[in-house]
Amino acid sequence: MESGATGVLDAVILHGVYTGAKPGIIITYKGERRRLLLGDSIENWEFTLISPDSVVFESGDDSRTLSLEHALPPATTKKRARDKKAPRIRRTKDNLKQAGEKK
Repeated sequence: MESGATGVLDAVILHGVYTGAKPGIIITYKGERRRLLLGDSIENWEFTLISPDSVVFESGDDSRTLSLEHALPPATTKKRARDKKAPRIRRTKDNLKQAGEKK
């Protein structure tokens, strides 16, 4: 079940994901293109998980997955199969400390 603020995420378009010391996403929300870092929020939905082709937002006990609109189809070659195994990153206190952030 999703909270009443689900319309917030219906207005989000996921354009890209990036990893590294400060993983994040590129979205359009309310007509503006923005970047969000893992752990940032849109209204009461917190960005908590990133994978190569999707992200997860959580609000209380509810969660919602957003997928890239133009993600590549499933792997058909050995190279793509290797790429598909890219790690998923979840927001934790440890990775926030590594990135030099304080929450």
